[in-house]
Amino acid sequence: MTAASSGTTRGALSTIGTGLKQLLTVRWVRIALLLTVLAFVARLGLELALQNVANRVLGERGLTCEWRDLEVSLLSGRGELRFLEIRPTQDDPESDPLPPLFEVEYGVFDLELLALLGGDIRVRRAEIDGLELRLEHRADGTWNIARHIELSELLALLEGPEETAEDAAEPQPFDLTPPIAIEALRLQDARLHLRDFAVEPALDLVLEMNAGLSHLGDEERETRFSAMVGGNQVLDGAHVTGVATWNVDGLEVKLRSQIGGLRPVALAAYLEPLDVRAASSSIEASAETNVVLQVVGENRDELRAELTVSQVRLAADGTDSLALDRLRIDVSTASERGTSVSAIEVEGIHGNASLEADGALRAAGVEFLPSAAEPRTGSPLDTAQDTLELWTSKEWPRWATLFVRPDANAYPWSLDSLVVSGGEIRFTDRSVSPVAAFPLMLERVEVSRVVHDPAALDHAIPISIALAAPGVAESVRVTGEIAPFAPKRRIDLALDIEGIGLSSFEAYLEQLGLERGLERGSFKLRLTGEATTAPGGVTDGWLELEGIALRESEELFGVRSIAARGLHF
Repeated sequence: MTAASSGTTRGALSTIGTGLKQLLTVRWVRIALLLTVLAFVARLGLELALQNVANRVLGERGLTCEWRDLEVSLLSGRGELRFLEIRPTQDDPESDPLPPLFEVEYGVFDLELLALLGGDIRVRRAEIDGLELRLEHRADGTWNIARHIELSELLALLEGPEETAEDAAEPQPFDLTPPIAIEALRLQDARLHLRDFAVEPALDLVLEMNAGLSHLGDEERETRFSAMVGGNQVLDGAHVTGVATWNVDGLEVKLRSQIGGLRPVALAAYLEPLDVRAASSSIEASAETNVVLQVVGENRDELRAELTVSQVRLAADGTDSLALDRLRIDVSTASERGTSVSAIEVEGIHGNASLEADGALRAAGVEFLPSAAEPRTGSPLDTAQDTLELWTSKEWPRWATLFVRPDANAYPWSLDSLVVSGGEIRFTDRSVSPVAAFPLMLERVEVSRVVHDPAALDHAIPISIALAAPGVAESVRVTGEIAPFAPKRRIDLALDIEGIGLSSFEAYLEQLGLERGLERGSFKLRLTGEATTAPGGVTDGWLELEGIALRESEELFGVRSIAARGLHF
């Protein structure tokens, strides 16, 4: 380099330095530079602060938290996180680190800061990619997360804050607006890895899920959501999609769900302790659901609801086990003061079940094995004891208390109408030869004016049942009314059976050395009774069967009355 060129370079640098000094004399430039430095320091300090807070909070639970990269913008509300790991603290610092309980490969979020400053949470977009939760159930029955967090703590989080005495005394108005707003949320390649060594053989299960949510909390657009779940050797695939509309006064949700193939054989280790055995290689199911909620009442502390479930199908290895055309539940009002259900409608229910040769009950792709419990004699005394224990139980839920005892504080509810119409339930008994089939053709069941209210205890409920059982009876009718609620219960029902043939019972009659004699018989009886429960829990009552008659061309059997009076328990 020549002397001339060296001088030129020094001159240029001097000129640049002079220019920078003059630029720094401008006030706004100094402010901008200061803010840039502060932002860099704040960002670095924020990451260190978050790391310290995370380790301090998790350290109290025997956990450590690490991430490879964290970028947070305090100006835009955007943040990115890479390779987050939460793992148990190693007791021996010299040992290799334990595998993480929870990890995320990549996460990004974009918040609206102005809304956050105003107390609202609005998420423009959030993505989580590569999330994994590892759970282990040890042979001694403990879980790998038990020493880090208790189940009671998780339940407390789900329950929310405790209700104060002031809140309990003053019902709060309903607000169905979502607590947060999310324009887009995506969950990709999420995995739950479960290893269970408490069952034999041990289970190693990986469930994978992808999910999406859009426009939550946007009153101008429908909320859309979807989720897909699959698992190795257990679940071929389950898919749920739906749309929802929200506002402060109402909510409507439409769901479509489908299970492509649940493998019960892979769950044998869990089913066998319950005396349940897999009886199919694959179980499929599908349904459509619609839920509508509306805030009603002068004080906005009541809800009106309508639930519709339709196109329900449950199949095992391609054969339908249960089908339902439609279920509709219409709730006029529901609040802390009581619930009024205007209608429950069930249409087109179909089902198949069978009793196998070994005594197992097969339904929906599984078999319920005979109980190995202590044998009972089956005597009327055993039956009466079981009924009494159930009836006097202290563990009944609040909505059912008047079934068992007087309670001035019982939760009041009512049902105007229950109608079940159309359908067939087919039961097959393969434990006898020839195989016996019992189809039950459901024509119509009606129950109305049910009132569970301490202020309306002596209220009769009309009942009407009409069905047919081909091979047993052409027509079965039950009519009358019951008053099932304490303290005074009563019953008045009439049974009328026509076209009794009993052809479905031929296999049982042959085992007893008997022959079927009836071709088109009829049977009638009437059941009446009363039971009154005193405040101390003692019940007195009576029962009577009257007008018992079995006929074909003439009366084959008849009893005017069988009564049990002075019952006391």
